[in-house]
Amino acid sequence: MPENLLYFVPVGSAAQDEELQDDLQGSVTLGRYRLVSPLAKGGMGVIYLARQEGDAGFMRPAVIKRLRPDIGIDDKMVELFMREARILSRLQHPGIVGVLDFAVEEGCHVMALEYVAGYHAGLWSRYARKRGQDVDPNLMIYVVAQVLDALDYVHTRTDEAGEPLVIVHRDVTPSNVLIDREGQVKLLDFGIARSEEEATKDASERSIKGKFSYIAPETLDGYPPSTSGDLYSCGVMLHALLWGRNYFLASTPAETLRRVLAGDLPPLEGHVAGAPPGIDEFVKQATARNPEDRFLTAAEMGTELRKLLSLDERSVAKQLQAEAKDLYQPERLPALLKQATLEDRDSLWRNYVPSTPPEKLASSAPPPPAAAKSSKLPLAVAAVAVVALSGVIAGLATRPSVEQNIVIDQSSRARGGSPGPVVIPPVPPDMTPTSAMDSSGDEEASPGPTKMRPPGGSLSASFGQSIPALRSCYELHANEDTPGQLRVRLSIGVDGLVEDALITPRRMPAPLLDCLTRVSESARFGPQSEPVRFTLPLTFRTTGG
Repeated sequence: MPENLLYFVPVGSAAQDEELQDDLQGSVTLGRYRLVSPLAKGGMGVIYLARQEGDAGFMRPAVIKRLRPDIGIDDKMVELFMREARILSRLQHPGIVGVLDFAVEEGCHVMALEYVAGYHAGLWSRYARKRGQDVDPNLMIYVVAQVLDALDYVHTRTDEAGEPLVIVHRDVTPSNVLIDREGQVKLLDFGIARSEEEATKDASERSIKGKFSYIAPETLDGYPPSTSGDLYSCGVMLHALLWGRNYFLASTPAETLRRVLAGDLPPLEGHVAGAPPGIDEFVKQATARNPEDRFLTAAEMGTELRKLLSLDERSVAKQLQAEAKDLYQPERLPALLKQATLEDRDSLWRNYVPSTPPEKLASSAPPPPAAAKSSKLPLAVAAVAVVALSGVIAGLATRPSVEQNIVIDQSSRARGGSPGPVVIPPVPPDMTPTSAMDSSGDEEASPGPTKMRPPGGSLSASFGQSIPALRSCYELHANEDTPGQLRVRLSIGVDGLVEDALITPRRMPAPLLDCLTRVSESARFGPQSEPVRFTLPLTFRTTGG
C-alpha cells in the first residue's frame, strides 16, 4: 500500500539475503548518519540501521528511512512521507518514537528516527502463547494505559497559535507499540496519521487506511477517521494482547470485515488467567459500534483502565522493566520467536567498519517529481538530545505481515451522504488458509483448522489458487503502460506461511504493486521441511484504462 512504505524481514538473514545488499552501506547521509546496514526493503523505500557520528568517538544508533527515487515515486507518496515528518516534528513525548532529522538530499527524501532497543507488544503475547501461558494482565493493562497517555498528548496537541491539531494516528496496533529493555513503552509509525480536520475536508480522498482487524466500524462505513477510532483500536489491542491473538482477524478480508462489523469479542473474564473483574465491560465500551458510546477521550479511557490494575502503577512499571530484561535474554523471546537479539543489533552498529567510508550519500537516480529543489527541512526536535532508541527497527526482526496496512479506494462521498463501495480483490473460494498473521504476531485467526498441504506437493500448484486474486489486482489498477509479464519470488517458512514476497519489475503503478504483493503474501502452502524460496513467472493481458 502506498502508506505502508516498508515491510520488515528478519534481520538475522539480512546479511545473507542478496535482495537486501546495498551499495550505500558505509555512506553518510544528512551529514552525520552513517548507513550501517539495510534492514528492510519495501515497494517505496528502504530502512537502514545507522549510527550518528561525532567528534571524539561519539556514536549513537539511529534508523534511516529513505524513499527510493529509482522507482518513480509519485507526488502523493512524497507528500505522505513529508507529512509523517511534519507530524513527528510537532510531537515530543517520552511515549512516542521521535524524528531526529529530515531532508531532501540529492533527490532522495530521507528521515532519521530514534532507535528503540526492544520488541513490539505483539511479540510478548505471541511468546506467552507459544509457551502455553497467558500474559500477565497487569502488564498489558499498563502498556495500553501508556499508549493512551501518548494518544492523549497527540490528540490534544496544539499549533503555535494554540489551535488544536487533533492528530489521528490511525494505526494503533501491537506491532506499533514498542517495549524497550528498560520497560519503556513507545508508540511509533505515524506514516498514515493526519489531522481530523484535514481528513474531514479532503473530499478527494475517501480511502480506508490501517489494518482491517483494528479499524473502527464507522471508518469502514466511509466516515472520516477520528480520535474515537484510535480509542477503538486501543480497545481491540488490549483484548488481542490478553486473548493471545486478534479475534477479529480472519483468513480472508471479507470474514475479518464481518467480524469487525459484528463486534462480538469473546469474554476475557473466566478465560484468561488473572483477568480482572470489569475488564469485559471496559473492552465493550472501548469497542462500541457507535462512537458516542465509547470513552470520550484518551485521558478518560486511561483513567478508567488504570482502575483495573491489581497493583499500584509504580509496582507494575518495575515489574514490566524486570520482565523485559529477563524476556529479552537471547535464549528466551529471541530464540523462541527467531528474532535478532538486542546484543546482535548493538554489535552491528557499534562495531561496523566501512571498507571505503564515503563522506556523503550519493544518488545517481533522477529526483522524484515533488523534489525539484534540494532542500533541507530542519525539524524542531533535531536539536533535542533524544536518549530513547528508534522504533522502526524493533519490528524489523518480525516476519512480514499478512494483514498489511490496507488502502481500499472508495467513491467520493459528499458530507452526509452514503459511503461508496469498498473494493476488495476476490479470494478464490478454494483458497482456505489455515492461519493468518497480522503485524502484531497474531496467528491462528480461526481456531481448529488443520494445515493445508499443496495439491500434489507442488508449490506452484498451491500458489495457483492466488491467480484469480492477482488477476483482479490487474483489472483494478493496471494501465496501458503496465508490464504484462512479472515474476513473483516467494520465501516460505517451515510453517508454510510466506515470509517475503518480491514482485518484479518494480516499475508499475504503486497500488498495483502493493495489491500484487499483498495477495502473494497471503498465499498458503503446506508445512515444509526447511525454509524454501522459489520464483514464478506470470503473464497477464492488460487492457489499459
